[in-house]
Amino acid sequence: MIRPVELLANENWVITCWHPARVFHGARRLQPDEPGQPPADLFDRIAKRWACGPARNSGDLGVLILHELALSYAPAHRALASWLEDWELGLYVAEKPDLETLPQLWGSMAVLRDWLNPLNRAGLRDDIDRAWLAATDHERVIAVDERVDRALANLAKLATTMRSSFNLLHIQQVREEREHSDRMQHRIEVMAAAFLIPTLIVGFYGANTWLPGEQRHWGFWVMLLVLVVFSVGGALLVHRWHKQQKTEARKLVEDRRHLRSQLMRGPVGEGS
Repeated sequence: MIRPVELLANENWVITCWHPARVFHGARRLQPDEPGQPPADLFDRIAKRWACGPARNSGDLGVLILHELALSYAPAHRALASWLEDWELGLYVAEKPDLETLPQLWGSMAVLRDWLNPLNRAGLRDDIDRAWLAATDHERVIAVDERVDRALANLAKLATTMRSSFNLLHIQQVREEREHSDRMQHRIEVMAAAFLIPTLIVGFYGANTWLPGEQRHWGFWVMLLVLVVFSVGGALLVHRWHKQQKTEARKLVEDRRHLRSQLMRGPVGEGS
């Protein structure tokens, strides 16, 4: 949620316009907007700073408002960083990767960065005339500028971390595709094994050499018995092998669920 505020000031007065709060889902703006209004204790905090500070004109008053608003940049960054940490944790413990959260995170980060960029004016530290308003309290102007710079720097670091997260997601997707390909290959191997043993036995009996029971009625039954025994034995071996794989996969899923439940209970235990 972005709460836009417009300031207009000269030496004698300052006007604030609190626009409707704009709600975003990632980078996509949702409708309708929420009513815009200042925080309940904003003007009380500004009044205390005005009384004990060197501010003299309405421009300084506007800078005090900017300073109070700039205090919300760090919590917004921490919320995005915490959201990203939860997503990265879910990437390792969830059964399937979350493909929607990371693009939403990137969109939210980009929206916040685009709203803060116009406040990042060059030369404020050396020339107060470059400030957003006609102020006299240069130290307060520099304090607001530092918060804007720090917020943009933190967002730049967060963007770098998100790029690494996109790489992790890509690696995860490639691994899932490889696992799917391996499962298909296993099915092909099972089907090949099901046909290989009978084909081998029939081919052996079709050789132009003497075999026990050749030209005898009981030789056919011997061949049929060998086909059944070896085919059933091969099928049992393949079934046992796949059962072991399913057991290992089930154990891995249970371990992930247990880990996820422990991690979800962790913050509750810490706060109690």
